[in-house]
Amino acid sequence: MLWWMRERPLAAIGAMILFSIGLLAAMADILPLCDPKAINISERLLPPSAKHPMGTDDMGRDILSRVVYGTRTSLQVGILVVLVAAVVGSSVGLVAGYFGGFVDELLMRITDAFLAFPGLILAMTIAVILGPGILPTVTALSLSWWPWYARLIRSEVLIHKQSAFVEAARASGASICRILWVHIFPNSLSPVIVQGTLDMGYAVLTTSALSFIGLGVQEPTPELGAMLNIARRYLLSAWWYITFPGLGIFINVLAINLIGDGIRDYLDPRLRRSRRVVSQKLYSRGSMVAFPEKPGKERGKDHHAEQKPRRNHKGSGRADQDHGKGVAGSPCEGRTVDLSGKPPHQG
Repeated sequence: MLWWMRERPLAAIGAMILFSIGLLAAMADILPLCDPKAINISERLLPPSAKHPMGTDDMGRDILSRVVYGTRTSLQVGILVVLVAAVVGSSVGLVAGYFGGFVDELLMRITDAFLAFPGLILAMTIAVILGPGILPTVTALSLSWWPWYARLIRSEVLIHKQSAFVEAARASGASICRILWVHIFPNSLSPVIVQGTLDMGYAVLTTSALSFIGLGVQEPTPELGAMLNIARRYLLSAWWYITFPGLGIFINVLAINLIGDGIRDYLDPRLRRSRRVVSQKLYSRGSMVAFPEKPGKERGKDHHAEQKPRRNHKGSGRADQDHGKGVAGSPCEGRTVDLSGKPPHQG
């Protein structure tokens, strides 16, 4: 865990933020918070104070408790949307990529028909048909996002279905369902995890957008987008009313995106390879500058031994006289000796 935090500090910060927010939202029922639906007209639009740290809204309700409960609603919708879209899209992509032929063409043309519409427009259309609420919002967003997962899984299945482990499972008599869900799907899960993590932040934003225009979660259920829809009327007279719900959306989406970027860097082999090469280059440069190589004992002896002729050459000139000449009284006296190691010239 510590090495992961050291390698990806931004992702670690996002994980800590999201964990704190999720823990606070999960324990909202047992925390000493005000009732998010309790109306008290005598305390409407009060500024932040010790009793109400984030102030009150136009109905006298505590904004802190509504932000906490609204965050829980947004996270629940985001998780449900990603799970439903990933399960539906993965099933379609597995079947299309494995069987191919007519099945692949039919399923991919249906997928293209959904992709032809902008995601937000399609979600708004489905939300209008189904009506407002949490379940219609989840259904609308899931139906508009599953094609992306189908495309991702199909491309991975086309790569893995001819692999050796799939051929071995097929030869051993494994059923098609076992081959798809036990052998192929786990090896194709990395892009789905990355896409799902990044889509969760977008799901929180889209949920708030649908609630802001009146097609998502409705009052009196606390939801950050619905709170912004009402708070915009009091933008100049009650700044806290619109500030804290907006900060809640911003912090949630930022933390989720930081985690998604960290997971993408970890699971993508190309990014891991490039990061490893860069880190090795930086480490080698830093070691050359900060820690120059020092000769050991044996290396130091050879080094001093190599320097002795140079000292003799500078000191007495004896080395200059003897360089390349024979020693007196030897067979090589008066002859030039080639010390370069090259063969003598024949001619």
